[in-house]
Amino acid sequence: MSDELLIKCGSPTLAGLKTGNMFSYAYESREEVKRDLRRLNKILVPRGLRVLPLRYNEKTVLLYLYRIDALRKDLSGHEAAKILHEVGYESADSDRCVVELITKLRSAKEFPHEVGLFLSYPPEDVRGFIDNHAENCKYLGFWKVYGDAEQATQRQWPTQWQTAFSPKAQKLSCWAPPISRKIWSQNMTRSHSAAPLWALSSLRKLNTSRCGTM
Repeated sequence: MSDELLIKCGSPTLAGLKTGNMFSYAYESREEVKRDLRRLNKILVPRGLRVLPLRYNEKTVLLYLYRIDALRKDLSGHEAAKILHEVGYESADSDRCVVELITKLRSAKEFPHEVGLFLSYPPEDVRGFIDNHAENCKYLGFWKVYGDAEQATQRQWPTQWQTAFSPKAQKLSCWAPPISRKIWSQNMTRSHSAAPLWALSSLRKLNTSRCGTM
């Protein structure tokens, strides 16, 4: 897996706008995945980030890039911890929660609804999604909103990306590629962001490979 793909699919997390991103990566062998992740984590972990394989399919692997301290903070909140307990998590420890999420993803037929807690979604919206069986949301953006709709519209990522790509942020000497061509065309042009400088050490012209990102 190239550094370019990690940047393209994980820019909000690398820039500190989100706790985590999940995205799919087409692989040729599991050994290749393990080798690539060992290489990347040698760079990421000292900087407070980590990337892990969540679930393997026949030709793709679902990866999770996250900020270690941010996830610990998110999952330690009262409502988040309560939701995790209710859906069967035995501990509020973030490392153990990630392990339990991986176990669920690899064994359950349905995608665990609490996954939003690992992606910076507000706990009240995760709660509403579960209780309402994904119906009756107040607002539909990057996630389904069941709590404070006005506050949620301000938290939707395009707004934060515009902040990251402001003239002040553009003074930083690095570039985070778009997560979505639609968002990119609507909100920004080629610019600079707060993604760490290490990410551009081997950055070359981006190809058009796809990555499904959350």
